[in-house]
Amino acid sequence: MRTLLLLLLAGVGLAGLHLVLLYGFVPYAALAPALDAANTAAEVASAPWPAQPLAHNALDYARLRGVAWGLLIVGALGLYYWRSAARREAQRLAHDAHRAGRALAAGWRRQRLATRWATGALLLAVAAVRTYLLVQMPFNPDEFVTVDYFVAPGPAVAAGFYLLPNNHLLHSLLVWPLLRWSPVGAPDLLARLPVFGLGLIGLVVGFAVLTRLTTWRIAALATLLFQFLPMGMEYAVTARGYGPQTLCTQAAWLAALVLLRGPRGHRFAWAVWAGASVVGFYFIPTFLYPFAGSVAAIVC
Repeated sequence: MRTLLLLLLAGVGLAGLHLVLLYGFVPYAALAPALDAANTAAEVASAPWPAQPLAHNALDYARLRGVAWGLLIVGALGLYYWRSAARREAQRLAHDAHRAGRALAAGWRRQRLATRWATGALLLAVAAVRTYLLVQMPFNPDEFVTVDYFVAPGPAVAAGFYLLPNNHLLHSLLVWPLLRWSPVGAPDLLARLPVFGLGLIGLVVGFAVLTRLTTWRIAALATLLFQFLPMGMEYAVTARGYGPQTLCTQAAWLAALVLLRGPRGHRFAWAVWAGASVVGFYFIPTFLYPFAGSVAAIVC
């Protein structure tokens, strides 16, 4: 319970810090024209279907900034008040994470040489297909709309305009610094790099964890069944939030599996489950469905 309370305080503080960095120093007069332009862009992008405009005014914006500072203060004061417990929990969490990493490494070393080669061939095949699609698959209209209308105006608009078609908020925020500071003149490819890179990391880590919790055959079968589906391949490279949300679903369900297997590793599993759930909701609100499934599995 103490671990969950401290995780909650840390999450509240980080959420407040995130909002303060986005809006704490941006006056409403500077943001309002950009939000109006985003409303116009959303109306154009949603045609012929009507778009729901984002309602905003100075009073609501002031309330948002007040909530942001309030969350930051509550989280910081809570962690400061329980700083000794927070320090101990952080050390234990780091120890559990290190132990989990060693367990994965030990499991890999115990695999037969033929199994290692088969694993490498399978993961390289998935990576090769994704790389080909990354370069060759044309940008779809949703990607163009996200990049041109919501990422380009800056992080305040990317995170603040949460209605369709920009409901993949965290992805828009991840793309913005690449387009803002990269000297490479290939925005299509740059916009896809966060999804592509996170997908490769999730592919390797997810395979290793699933092998550790089940068997190599189950992990290989699951990889074959999902990673080579047209939908799975498209999600892994499209500059939208579907791919990262899939990774959050994978992390939450694997953490739930650890929680169901016994008390060992619970602290780290709770941290992974909570973090994956929060991030998954920030990527796309439809994370509600896998989240509800993981909650049902843990509770029942």
